Amino acid sequence: MDIFEHPGNLGPTRGSLLTVHHADWPAYPQGDDFRAPLLHLTTFPPRTEFIVVDDIDQCLLLVADVHCGKLDDPFDPRNFHIAIWYEDLLELDKRRFVDGVKRVTERRWEEERWKKIMSAVPDSATIGFEGADGEFVPIDEPKFDDYDDDPNQKEFIISQNDRLRVTDQGRSFLLAELRAENLNLGEAISARVARLFEWGYYDTCIREACVQLEHEIKMRTGSEAWGDKLTEVFVVKIRAEQSFLESHVRTFRQQLRSVFKFIRNDFMHNLLEADEASTYAMLFRIARVRSMLLAGHG
Repeated sequence: MDIFEHPGNLGPTRGSLLTVHHADWPAYPQGDDFRAPLLHLTTFPPRTEFIVVDDIDQCLLLVADVHCGKLDDPFDPRNFHIAIWYEDLLELDKRRFVDGVKRVTERRWEEERWKKIMSAVPDSATIGFEGADGEFVPIDEPKFDDYDDDPNQKEFIISQNDRLRVTDQGRSFLLAELRAENLNLGEAISARVARLFEWGYYDTCIREACVQLEHEIKMRTGSEAWGDKLTEVFVVKIRAEQSFLESHVRTFRQQLRSVFKFIRNDFMHNLLEADEASTYAMLFRIARVRSMLLAGHG
């Protein structure tokens, strides 16, 4: 496969003209610092836990432990996935915005990885991979003494019990950051949504924004589907248009599904109260999804 066709082609990011992640994941890391993954993690209800399901290229793939997920098959497309660079997760941990991160040396990380691999292998089996000529190439146990065991060197990550959670401190920080963005709701969503927000009709404001987003996607796709089905129809369309990198499409799919599942569904089917702060955060997420919708239009 050409490197530019690889789904892990992230394009220009982190100061590089081209970054390629070697995994074939349902989502990829985005953003220039820890704020991007914090925004994605807080899309879900407070106290949601995230399970680590893969670790490649100094990056973790997480799946949200939510009632609509399928955790017995962690890579199932019905799950909600988030990918985070080590450096961002270490910064989130340093600021106490997440719980569950355990910093380890390179040697300890390699030892833990080997234990996980061997725990899934029958006692009599030999692990390995298929070589270029189709032959079986066995993998020997690593020589752990070859790895750095100095805690002052580059840090690696394993998670305690393979679960992470955003703290209240993390949510509060993100809310302050979003307010500092000074989002123009009239331009980002609609003048109607902006007026409802100014008048304090917060729950109505959220419903209006969700209805508008859903309507715009239906108009763009010509589909009468809704929820997850509408998301998949739209993803198929933007893939066919080839306006975005595949890595961006996969991550966008996760964000759109989260907006429909955890914002749209809650406020369309229930009479819920919302305060100014939480409403602003929800509208910010809806605006981000809408910006990608409009960016690829035409």
